[in-house]
Amino acid sequence: MAKDYVDRHCGFCGLIHPIFERRAIGLKHILWSAIVSLCVTLLLWEKLDSKGFVIFAGWIFVSELTIVIRRILSLPCPHCGFDPALYMKNQPQALAKIIKTLDARKNDPGVWLSQKPAMKLPYRKKPASGEAPKPPEKVA
Repeated sequence: MAKDYVDRHCGFCGLIHPIFERRAIGLKHILWSAIVSLCVTLLLWEKLDSKGFVIFAGWIFVSELTIVIRRILSLPCPHCGFDPALYMKNQPQALAKIIKTLDARKNDPGVWLSQKPAMKLPYRKKPASGEAPKPPEKVA
């Protein structure tokens, strides 16, 4: 059986955290949906009925939705709050989320006694006085 979680490095703080790797349902989920829909159909109508296909489609939908939600919820880093999906859509909002998470972590006295590893956060060098900061170059 394949492992559902894999360890990935955070793009911001560099620490490792588990990410749910599965992106869509597999054969296992389809078979379980068929078995559950068959059992529910037999319990409700005491015979095989075409309404079981609707129940089967519903279970497939719920399975797919559950996997997608688990993947989305596992993407943000639990240490610094960096969310790569949010970063691709809206960088200022992703930065605000990181700042909020780091402020909450800095003000929490339990962090100093916890087992969370120390973070080596990236920083920007201040430009020389009077110079505007250079925007990052895009690599094609």
